[in-house]
Amino acid sequence: MDYNKTIEVFGADLSSEIKQRLEQKLGEEVSVEVVEKIKTNVKTHAVTARVDGESVAPSVDIDDLFIKYKHGYASLEEIAEQLSESLIHFRKPEFEMPVLTAEEAKKHVILNVVNADRNQELLSNVPHYKITDDLAVICRWMVSEEASFVVTKQICQELEMTGDEVLQAGQDNINKMPFKVEAIGNVLAGMLGENPVSDVDPGIYVLTNESTINGSNVLLSRDTLNRVHSELGDGSDIIIIPSSRHEVLALKITDQMDPDSLREIIKSVNEATVSDADYLSDSLYRYDGNKLTIVGDSFTPEVEQSVGDDSPSMSFGIGGL
Repeated sequence: MDYNKTIEVFGADLSSEIKQRLEQKLGEEVSVEVVEKIKTNVKTHAVTARVDGESVAPSVDIDDLFIKYKHGYASLEEIAEQLSESLIHFRKPEFEMPVLTAEEAKKHVILNVVNADRNQELLSNVPHYKITDDLAVICRWMVSEEASFVVTKQICQELEMTGDEVLQAGQDNINKMPFKVEAIGNVLAGMLGENPVSDVDPGIYVLTNESTINGSNVLLSRDTLNRVHSELGDGSDIIIIPSSRHEVLALKITDQMDPDSLREIIKSVNEATVSDADYLSDSLYRYDGNKLTIVGDSFTPEVEQSVGDDSPSMSFGIGGL
């Protein structure tokens, strides 16, 4: 075992081992390669395998497996055997590949909120707009509850739709989606299998979607935010805390709150408990019943960093629809 081996060399060696195993198991010629995949917040490496003549090329991420290999927890041969079986299993997906038409896009595309700074390379290749300086909105095609893919500019060309049209289709579907608003004590109780937690501030609410996957797209549901603003804020503005890409927290602004302290808590929690893939933001936000803004040195609106929608010809989500 070469402990100085890079993931690129590891991937090349692994591809060779997997190719031999797949061709022995399948009795067919197989092309195996390592590709770099740009995902939300992170860049990963994956092994893909395509049987000669087949259109589907399943892939499996190898970054975690590389770490296991580097630490001596698994040999190259053991990993190759494991991945060979996985790639054979994934040859026949459990869902039908979507037909890329504008009509189908209008049924299946939704919007996701991601961190703009950590996804600059991804954003350069996808239709998007910003709702604040540090939060961007992209489109994702939902194949099933478990499977989806990001809509790129190339896919827009295949759909014969502009980026704005795809974003609008995503917003239309967001407007139809149900979102969950629950007191944090009830959420914790559900996780722990206990009665509602009584010693948790009842004025903190968890906002997410029904699947709780990419649930920060609740920030694009004006109806949900306005309901929370009305019920929780009682006419006053509310704070939005970015828990992760999967949910956000909402609470009423009080005189005892200090923006700097809250930001320190957000940053500490992100560093300690939120994975790179699930990270949303270290910022603190304010919702005034109309728009989302980044909180500055105080909660006084005049000193907040108010950011408008930078989409070229339309406005979406909080900024418009």
